[in-house]
Amino acid sequence: MPEEDVFKHMQKIRKELDEAFESFWEKPRMPALPTMKHELAGFKEPLTEISVKRGSVLAKFKMPGMVMKDVAVNVHPDFVELKAQKKEESKEEEKGFFKQEKSFHRFYRKLPLPMPVNPKLAEPHFSNGILEITMPKAEVKRIAKK
Repeated sequence: MPEEDVFKHMQKIRKELDEAFESFWEKPRMPALPTMKHELAGFKEPLTEISVKRGSVLAKFKMPGMVMKDVAVNVHPDFVELKAQKKEESKEEEKGFFKQEKSFHRFYRKLPLPMPVNPKLAEPHFSNGILEITMPKAEVKRIAKK
């Protein structure tokens, strides 16, 4: 192999490694199933923060304008699924004047968790459009050696 080809090959490998490292630091996503893509069209992803503190996972979802009755949350051992929808409609009618406004807000997020949690002990708290869910770490069952 000529010396030039070796260096070109090394540059290609370096570029691929740089791209792999860059994508490693991006936020994790769980892609929707192909059958769900049509259903999820028009949904926004809420701003999300996730942290691990003292044996618990804390997930924060920021959804301005939402109230808890608009939100459905499913906590699983490995991920949290959030779906929120809100519809508002107003009409004003006066002599020679008609005004109608409609707004529709939808959020969806399926967030992988950094460690397994106990979904039965998850504690949600909702305030000012921010949903915080505290989920205790799942206990690991150890197998006794004989």
